[in-house]
Amino acid sequence: MTTTTSPDATNIPLHRSFWLGLKVLGSELTWLFLLTLRNWEIAQLRKRLRQEYHALGMIEAAGAGLEVAKNDQELNIFDEKELAIKQVAFLLDEIEFLKARLKEERIEYVQRRVQKWKLPADSSTTS
Repeated sequence: MTTTTSPDATNIPLHRSFWLGLKVLGSELTWLFLLTLRNWEIAQLRKRLRQEYHALGMIEAAGAGLEVAKNDQELNIFDEKELAIKQVAFLLDEIEFLKARLKEERIEYVQRRVQKWKLPADSSTTS
């Protein structure tokens, strides 16, 4: 019985393949930890964004003549509205930046792993 392999296939001994699998598992667990931290950071920014939207809504309600008080004090409508709008814009930009950076970090992380372990480069390693 003969077996056919593709010309670019590498024959890796079983013990090396086993250790490589453990290294990949450890590396992926490390990435999972980093991903969790990044997602927590994004979630905190989203929470702050919701607070800013709430503040903006309160300011608009006060501007519409509704009786809205913040800690028993009247809202300074113009100053707080401008600040809230700037904060919303900043938070939206920061969330998008962090999402894009997270994708870039994943690609860089896998590429560094491939280079460090001297593995053959493959387009499927960036998933």
